[in-house]
Order: sequence, then C-alpha cells, then structure tokens
Amino acid sequence: MSYIGDPFRYDVCISYSHGDPKGKGDTRFKGYSQAFIRELVAELKEEQDFGAKLEVFFDDSEDRDSGLDVNSGLTSQLRDAIGQSAIFTVLMSDHYLRSGWCKDERGFWLSHKQAAPFAHAERLALARIWDTSLDWPPELKDERGHAIVGTCFYDRAKLPDHKWPYEWPEPARTSRDPFRREMLSMVGAIWKQVASLKKRVDAHRQAREDAAKLQEDTGQAIYLHARDTSAKEWEAAGDALTNAGFTVFPAAPEAVLRDPIQAQEQHHRRVGIMSGCDALLLVGSQNGSAVEEDLIVVGRNDRDSARALGRRPLPSALLDTSNGEVAIPRRTQIAKMLRVDWLDCRQPPWTEKVQTWLTQKGTEAAARAI
Repeated sequence: MSYIGDPFRYDVCISYSHGDPKGKGDTRFKGYSQAFIRELVAELKEEQDFGAKLEVFFDDSEDRDSGLDVNSGLTSQLRDAIGQSAIFTVLMSDHYLRSGWCKDERGFWLSHKQAAPFAHAERLALARIWDTSLDWPPELKDERGHAIVGTCFYDRAKLPDHKWPYEWPEPARTSRDPFRREMLSMVGAIWKQVASLKKRVDAHRQAREDAAKLQEDTGQAIYLHARDTSAKEWEAAGDALTNAGFTVFPAAPEAVLRDPIQAQEQHHRRVGIMSGCDALLLVGSQNGSAVEEDLIVVGRNDRDSARALGRRPLPSALLDTSNGEVAIPRRTQIAKMLRVDWLDCRQPPWTEKVQTWLTQKGTEAAARAI
C-alpha cells in the first residue's frame, strides 16, 4: 500500500520512452532514462519522514520476470499499477510524445475513477530530459493550453547545437550541478505533492468514516445542550435519547455564566467535548429569546469551533418540545440561516425523527466526500 493511502497503491509512477521504436534492443536514451529514474527514486526515498514508505512504480523492462514487454499490449499488471498511482511522473522527450505505449499509460492513469476527487493537474510531475518539437497532449498542458513547465535537465542556452541532457549518457550518484541541482528541485516539488495528497486523502477517508457513523442505526454520540433553567426538559430528552441507544454528553445542563472569564472557560470546555461528538442537539424551551441566543452562540459559533477542532460534519438541530410556542416563522428562519435544523419533537416517540435526521445528514456528508 502506498504512503498516501487508498485509493492509491503507488505514490509515484514514472512513465518514460525507451527511445527504441523498432524494439531491437537497448539504446543510449533508454540507458540514460533508467539511470535518471534510479537517481530520482534514490533521492525521493531520502525524505526523512516518509521517504522509506514511498511506493514507486516504473516499467523496468530489464526485469523479464515482471511480464512487462514493450513489444506487446499493456498487461493487466501494468494497467492496474499505473491506474492506481497517485503522482504520474513523465520523462519528456519527442520519443515520449511519439510513443503509443506512453499514450496508453497516460490513458490508464487518467481513467482511474477512484482518483476522481483529486485533479490530475495536481498529480503530475514532469522532467524535460530532451528538448521537444512536437505538440504536447492536452493532459500535459495547463489551463491556458501551455506545456507544463516541469523541471529542465538540459541547457536551453546551448540549443539547438547541444541537445544532450545533463550528465549524458548516464547520470550517477557522483553527478554534480546542474544535474544534481535540478534533480533536487524536482524531488522537493514531488515531496510537496506527496504531503499535500496525503493530507487530502486522509481528510476524504475521515469524511467517509464520519458520514458512515451518522448513518448507523444507533450509537452516535450526541451533545445535548440546554440551560440549567430547562433542567427538566434536558433530563427528559437525555433519558429518551439514552434509551434509544445514543450516548449523551455532557452530564448535566449548563448554567448561564455572565462573568466573561468563566463564560470563556465554559466555551472551551463545551467546544472540546462537542468536537468529539457526532451531532449537536439543542433542547428548545418556551423562552423564545433564550432559544435565539442558544441558536447563535451554541448552534452556530460553538458548533463551528468544534467542527474546526474535530474536523467532522457535526450536524445540529433544535428539539422543539414547546407545543409550537417558539416555532414562529421568523425564528425557524433564523435557525435555517444558521444551518440548524428544526425538529418537531412534541409527540413521542420523537427519537425516531432524530435517527432519520442523522441518516439524512450522513447521506449528505457521504455525497460531499466523493
């Protein structure tokens, strides 16, 4: 498994041409390319935090046991390896642009459906190992239709008389600047891509797990908020949710603190606990002004802080048990604008409505996680 993680099997895939269109054997271009790849892989794996964990794939045709033959169609092994690679690294040359084999490799990489949430432009790395005269395919151009800049491994100032890349015909560990400078520049850019993709893949995985948790039949952790002046309503709601299989936090309703320092400490405690919960429910009361204050302070401000801290959806709703006395249109509109749903819980068993609501929120979160 790759360091970046599912859906990628390999972190880096390297696509290159052998420069041997007739397939008669080794060429100097192939030897240079494979030596270049050896240096690239060696430098990639020097990253101290994750280098040793990187999975790198390239078609080493010298390994006949691999079953990868440049004279035959793409095998399922090669197709799967390329399709499941996070970062597609191209060694660019006119040989590469002429190669139908390399075109197929790009096609399989681009067609991997599970990688759809990650734009292919952010997963490309390119080394210009030879100056090109042919037009580049669209997938190797930027949004303005220009060829991707990449990293250049030949001296542009010496063109067209001197076309050979740095350290021709074979780069090695002992190669010095400018080859080594450009190699390290390219490696550093790929390291950044790996770190960025890892962060995004982890976030997508967590989002899917959070969505699945909301969709479970029961067992979600609920932050149940009410003021201590509504202790009776809080106790009734808490008992109903607990009996329905939910885990309820905190252990008691909260006092309204007017001292700024105490209120700030209460806010931090509330956000800390809330960040570990799956959903927030506000217990409604017959005090309309208290409901409005809780909607904005707890339902929006504290919830947004907890979302940022816990990095999870944390849907929120108000449990209206007040016989409709506070559910005036203006107040329900305020809740909607604050992204707090309004649940009519005047008739038992209302906990079924909570479960239906959580399932709906989980479905919505799952759709966003795709």
